[in-house]
Amino acid sequence: MRMLLFEHPGKSALLRAAFFGLMGSLTLLFPEFLFSGVFYALLVGYCLLNGIFRTARFFLRKDARTPLSYANLAAGCLILVFGVHCVVFARYLVQVTPVLLSSLLLLEGAAYVAAACHAGIALRRRVLLPLAVMTLLGALAVFIFTFGFGAGGLTGLIQVSGASLLISCACGGALCLTYRRPQKLCTEGEN
Repeated sequence: MRMLLFEHPGKSALLRAAFFGLMGSLTLLFPEFLFSGVFYALLVGYCLLNGIFRTARFFLRKDARTPLSYANLAAGCLILVFGVHCVVFARYLVQVTPVLLSSLLLLEGAAYVAAACHAGIALRRRVLLPLAVMTLLGALAVFIFTFGFGAGGLTGLIQVSGASLLISCACGGALCLTYRRPQKLCTEGEN
């Protein structure tokens, strides 16, 4: 049985957008949330689920074995190993949650850039590419603010982290909306 979540990039992007929107809103509304164990647990849970879904997609869709599906399997296995590592060493890693967040946002931003570059319609590229680049820049900002190079100290880190999560939410939402509309297929006689 095929899972509906993996039919095309837009459907899984909706779940990512909802997750990042919730995390960004909670971070901006409750600044102490960023440094709580709940934030860490949600972040690690997201990594574990993402890894499970990626590997399950490979094994459930046996008819679609392409180099991209093997790359997706490798990424899923790496994400699973990372998630298990974060569970085993949670006692030590909970203090570096912003570093984990910036790493996750960098990976998500790279995936969004790849989706934007492979989008078939120019409108998709015009909407998705700037949001994907903003997601990457937001992840870099979180990384920089984590190590104290940014102005504003802890408050700045919280604001940048929340804003970066919301930008990633907007990018995931745009990906979902742009891939939802079916493309009109042209025959040879049509332009």
